Amino acid sequence: MTICFCQVTHKGDFENTKTCVERIAPYVDRIIIIEDNLSPEEIKWLQERKCEVYTHPWQDSTSPMRNQYLEKLNDGDWCVTSDPDEQYDIEICKNLRNLIASAEEFHFNMILINSHDVWIKDDGSTEDMKGDYHKPLIFKYVKGVQYVGTIHETLIGAQWLKIQASDKYFYRHIKKHSTVWRNAVRNHFCCGGGDNLADKNPYWVELRSICDSIGIKSWYQFDEYLKKGNIDQHLKEWMIKLKDIDEQPWHSELREHYLYYFVHLHPEEAPSPEEIEKTKIHHWSKGPPTYPEGGITEYIIKLKEIFQKQLGRLPSKCEQEQLYAQNYDLEKLETFLDFYNNLKKSGLKEAFKVLPLAIFVGQVYHELLGREVDESGFQSYCQLIVDGTIRREDLPRILMQSEEYKATHPTKNPSHEALMYY
Repeated sequence: MTICFCQVTHKGDFENTKTCVERIAPYVDRIIIIEDNLSPEEIKWLQERKCEVYTHPWQDSTSPMRNQYLEKLNDGDWCVTSDPDEQYDIEICKNLRNLIASAEEFHFNMILINSHDVWIKDDGSTEDMKGDYHKPLIFKYVKGVQYVGTIHETLIGAQWLKIQASDKYFYRHIKKHSTVWRNAVRNHFCCGGGDNLADKNPYWVELRSICDSIGIKSWYQFDEYLKKGNIDQHLKEWMIKLKDIDEQPWHSELREHYLYYFVHLHPEEAPSPEEIEKTKIHHWSKGPPTYPEGGITEYIIKLKEIFQKQLGRLPSKCEQEQLYAQNYDLEKLETFLDFYNNLKKSGLKEAFKVLPLAIFVGQVYHELLGREVDESGFQSYCQLIVDGTIRREDLPRILMQSEEYKATHPTKNPSHEALMYY
């Protein structure tokens, strides 16, 4: 088993990257750093600690930079990743190899880690808050896996079978209001905010039109322009317009334009101190951003209804993420869960109650044989996978060699061939 720690870092992030490297270095086999604008001295420090350092310029998208470290991995390596402001607790570092070995034993290839938000206050004190979010920071790399998306990227190229680690293993997400505001402005500038909304967000269209008129084409240009102050009047009016906005998806990222510029960078340009305080109170009273209407919101609502109807419970966050990432057909899911629930009531073995594995077996049957999985096939293949007799990714190949498949597919189906790499 080879464990590789991978991170993308930028100018200004180096101190956090140092902390990450120093903490995890004794527990991993390789460290791969993709950097943008570090100083020669900073790069030398990393290399002296056996880090493999590669330079890749920021191009207003996170995925190309993250894909740089994936290209350095070997098939079967475990990738442990984090952003510079995401620091693993020492207990997860010490138990990393055992945690991954346990996941492999039960055929999971992605581990979700609990987040603690650590807010650094203006007076230098900190507040550590355990969150309910579990981030997919550890995964097994296979050829073809890559990140897609401009800012809020997604890993594709594998059938992810996720497991949530115990909450005693966590990472700390180090936050300052000024940094959170800056990152929100960056996210909105690059992709329209939210789940890469782009031109679905009319305020992004308006922002990019203003930027085009003053010759700004990239995030770095925009950030430097804001830091200098005395910005274009149209841009300033656009920011002021957003300070009380509530009706748009991911409205908090829109308000943070105002907070980043008028509260953090140039309070001297703000309409008034009272206006700043009013905006801060209004912003923090609204809570975290929410998903836009339609899209993922509509899908998750229907997903919850199906789980409640068929299983008498709501889907876990892990199940929601996995099914949404697969764009799993909800009508097929309802049929399968009805089958699965009846089977469970009649004495389904405990090992087969891992729902992601059950869904995977049902999905492969539906995709390859065009029918729902039968009870004997379900029990048989789940048993073989759980026992380790076959690998989960072997199932598509096995079914494609069956007489049933050959009878209905006299010629190769390229989309079915792709399933063999799940």
